[in-house]
Amino acid sequence: MTTQRTRKLKPLTLYDLGNLTAVYSTADGVMSLTVIPKAYRDAIKPEKLDLSFMKDKFKHVRTQSLFQIHLRGDTGANGYSAGLSMKNSASSYGFKPVSQQKIPQKDGIDIVTELKNDTGLSGTHTLRYKNGIDALACFCSVFNGSDKTEVIEMLASFNVSNMSPFDTENDTDNMILHHMLSHWSSEGRLVSNTLTELSLEDSWSCLGNRLFRIGQTGSMPANGHLPFMALEDKKNGVTYAFSIECPDAWQLEAHHFNCGISFSGGRADYNVGHFARELRPGERYTTDRAFLTAAAGDLLAAANRLTDYYAAETDFAPGEDELPILYNEFCYSWGKHSMATLRPLIAAAAKFGIDYFITDAGWFKDNQSNRHTNGDWEVDREKFPNGIGELAEEVKKHGMLPGLWFEFESVTEDSDAYTRLNDCLLRRDGKIVSHGHRVFFDFREARVIAHLRDRVIGLLKDNGFSYIKIDYNDNVGVGVDGAFSPAEGLRRHIDGVLNFFGEIKREAPGIVLEVCASGGMRLEPRFLSISSQASFSDAHAVPQAAVIAGNLHRYMQPRQMQIWATLKTEYSALKTEFVLGAAMLGRYCISGDIANLNAEQAELLHESIRFYRAIRHIIRDGDTVFLDQHGVSSYRHLRGCQTVLRLAKDKKSAVLYTYNFDGAARRIAVPPLSGYKPVRAFGSGTIDPADGSVTYAPCREPNSCKIFLLDLF
Repeated sequence: MTTQRTRKLKPLTLYDLGNLTAVYSTADGVMSLTVIPKAYRDAIKPEKLDLSFMKDKFKHVRTQSLFQIHLRGDTGANGYSAGLSMKNSASSYGFKPVSQQKIPQKDGIDIVTELKNDTGLSGTHTLRYKNGIDALACFCSVFNGSDKTEVIEMLASFNVSNMSPFDTENDTDNMILHHMLSHWSSEGRLVSNTLTELSLEDSWSCLGNRLFRIGQTGSMPANGHLPFMALEDKKNGVTYAFSIECPDAWQLEAHHFNCGISFSGGRADYNVGHFARELRPGERYTTDRAFLTAAAGDLLAAANRLTDYYAAETDFAPGEDELPILYNEFCYSWGKHSMATLRPLIAAAAKFGIDYFITDAGWFKDNQSNRHTNGDWEVDREKFPNGIGELAEEVKKHGMLPGLWFEFESVTEDSDAYTRLNDCLLRRDGKIVSHGHRVFFDFREARVIAHLRDRVIGLLKDNGFSYIKIDYNDNVGVGVDGAFSPAEGLRRHIDGVLNFFGEIKREAPGIVLEVCASGGMRLEPRFLSISSQASFSDAHAVPQAAVIAGNLHRYMQPRQMQIWATLKTEYSALKTEFVLGAAMLGRYCISGDIANLNAEQAELLHESIRFYRAIRHIIRDGDTVFLDQHGVSSYRHLRGCQTVLRLAKDKKSAVLYTYNFDGAARRIAVPPLSGYKPVRAFGSGTIDPADGSVTYAPCREPNSCKIFLLDLF
């Protein structure tokens, strides 16, 4: 590795990183960062970056530092910021940039900025570019070189400011802030507002903080919002997008302050998540990563750049590039299965050419009949008299890979583990953290890890399982005991959880790991980076599954997004098609009663699998370039239609998804569709993909779909 000589800091420094340009502006000893499309580098207005166009008029105007930190006892920013934001504290302005290096890496470039304050602390801001990926990772660290312990109450993973850098004053009517609500069985709902509607614009005197913040406290990071924001500047044709690694509590802030809007985020701060961490002399603290991009185009153009970065970072198991098809038996047995009831399902799955057979909850010994016993992970010998290895062998005998469900972070009070490892359970204020009938193992405890090595990793290895579904069905809450603050305790516990996920993969090489949290409540970049697949939602048997899956195309890789097609023998052919077609928006997972399908249903399932294998390269490597949810509002009372177009990377083929939820006639313009012709289709919805548009003709009943494989002619 070669390190470029430290640059002498200049008022304005630009680095071209692929199709992006990182813009570092220094004024009055404060360095800011803006990221733009490279094609726009000549459109930058330097007076916006250094705020010189306003400083003669308003003396209180200040540049925002790229390094945002708040130490205990800090003086906050002016403009009534107390209780709103911990940004722009005296400490943030106290860290002055002293050097900047462009450091070539094996697969890209790091831009590393070093900062120091006058009390012996030093900060590092790293912007990381991966070759060929038009998105950047960003993270910060602080080192205590003094002889005094400090307390950190906030350190942001990133702060990007000066937007829009192409206008001195923002046109807030034409700047749209996008974010995504996310609740159980309603993940990823897009919400879009103008900056005017959010009051993210100047006051008459350029004084005051205007803030829009999203986030979450606890251990279900996608419970409430997804960790994603974007700013679409329609006047200049640019969209900026931001996301953060956040396996527990987090925040993202859109902040209008001193003539421009900034975006920042990372771990939830003291205001939001009661985070506080001691930094003793000689210690360093480093944030999780943020991901940043800017694209000439709309929201999808920017979102695709982020998902490209995720794809480059994700550790997929061998064989996952072929997007194998799964069967999970839960929506057939609902946890009441046995070796005898699973045999016909295994045979049926093999007959349909399914690749993975997953046995869900219920294989382990229950001490109570009305709920599962978590913590012991002992095979129920009444259900599996010859042991769980017989199940794995039966699945492999039929040419499939066997998988098994666990929820090993939680413990139920009726388990032996609750008594034996009671001193190894998470506590807050000295009391066991309890939600419903669940309590939680403390993954900082060596005895917990030893127990789970035996009961989870040992069971998987000893019995030949190749797939693990890791579920998580409740939230720890704001924090736990055992550290300087409850939030720091939670951070360390979740680090232990992630380390155990990694241990599973090391001890069982090649295992396929699926992350699940009551469906999609762990959909965040750090958990996703170590998982081959993730549950998209628990909306397994309802038509809004297609809408939720469509929403998530803006946020994550469809190749990771496991969507269930739950089949029931009473379904009509049209409903069977719809259920199968919704699952084709991501990773195709079948559930339900596949052993007793009628001939028409069985043929539709065969046909769907053949069709999915024809389009899987586009799901794996493509870009979603059009997503229209025309008339879709209430998920409970679903109306309207959805059109999704995903292009292969070489743009020579595409897949067009159409879903009609209420059966009404509509015509939707699809600009990228021109020049593509259907070569194959699945479904029987009355939909015509004409050149440049899609026509939804009246349908005999709601919830129909048709999916087209298109080639460029």
